[in-house]
Amino acid sequence: MSTASESLPLAAPAPAQSPFTSRGEDLIKAGDLVVLFSGPNDMVMATIIPGKSYHTKYGEFRHDDMIGRPFGYQLPTRSRNKGFIYLLRPSPELWTVMLPHRTQILYIADIAFVTQYLWLRPGSKIIEAGTGSGSFTHSVARTVAPNGHVYSFEFNEQRAAVAIVEFAGHGLDIVTPQQRDVCQDGFGLEDTVDAVFLDLPAPWEAIPHTKKTFKKSKVGRICCFSPCMEQVQKTCVALHQNGFFDIKMYETLIRHHDVRRVEFKDAPVGPVRSKKPVKRKLDEDDVGDTAPAEDNEEPSSTSDLTGDAFKSEAGVSMDIADEAESRVGQPSSSSGRDPHHKAALKKQRRKEELLKNGVWTARHQTTVRGHTSYLTFASYAHPSLIGEETKDNAGEGSANG
Repeated sequence: MSTASESLPLAAPAPAQSPFTSRGEDLIKAGDLVVLFSGPNDMVMATIIPGKSYHTKYGEFRHDDMIGRPFGYQLPTRSRNKGFIYLLRPSPELWTVMLPHRTQILYIADIAFVTQYLWLRPGSKIIEAGTGSGSFTHSVARTVAPNGHVYSFEFNEQRAAVAIVEFAGHGLDIVTPQQRDVCQDGFGLEDTVDAVFLDLPAPWEAIPHTKKTFKKSKVGRICCFSPCMEQVQKTCVALHQNGFFDIKMYETLIRHHDVRRVEFKDAPVGPVRSKKPVKRKLDEDDVGDTAPAEDNEEPSSTSDLTGDAFKSEAGVSMDIADEAESRVGQPSSSSGRDPHHKAALKKQRRKEELLKNGVWTARHQTTVRGHTSYLTFASYAHPSLIGEETKDNAGEGSANG
């Protein structure tokens, strides 16, 4: 796949049915798009052509051997090193992590949030200004399929040309890409779309042009994707000046949680108590109180499964047990008296007990992925729609009077 700095690629034959917008068949056939997965950072999109081969450090993988296999199949190499790859069905999620970066892209967390707050569903029509690398385009095309449509605009001529070829090769016939400066020339659409998404350096310049594109019969929704707060401020001013309402801004961050199984007595339930006794002054009434210090300790915090409180003191965690399991079955060096072997057997028994009697717990990681951008949402209603609602409300008021 070529990037923006390279010559434009030739259009690949489009699949009969795009795997990005529909599930399709379960078995791979000639002409299908398949993700050849060698690892999380080593994925390639390929069109299956009889007679061709895919070569990696693990060996040769022939396209003929892929035909007739189900998606998800682990294909071994014909070489002697016994390597393998997975044959995966293309999806917007996979494309987001493997696409050639021509610009900064949107990731799944932001895409899902935008899709929900723009009220997108099958049959919706949406404008995307700022095609970029096509990450958002692929995801939203699946959302609005099969009867919706995506109008995608890109200012840069070379990026637009690459996107046109890419979308055609992926079978995205519900996407209409176009090279256009929407800030100066507008979108060329009227009374057409349900929502607008602006991923532009200066979205406030395009906002006046978006009003014509919304359907007059319903309330339209807009989202502006901006990395800087100064951009958000200018965008909000422009939205207010152009008659948009319900203006809100969000920031999406991902917090990962570690999930593991521990013994129930080691699972932190309720407030986490400090291991150090809390010292306090004794009043005169407390003189003679012989209660031990441990009974006088106070809860240090109401932790949400953080820090050492999550760790199992008496139990064994799953990852430690897995490490010990590798020793089980290895020959001992002293006729079964090898202390390492005995320890491995003991940990294996603890693991089996843990699987039987343990409980699942979760702890959030201390680090959170950094800021991507701010998402500014707003709604717009055509003046004719507002006038009809005003007349209806007035009619109901006179009837009630």
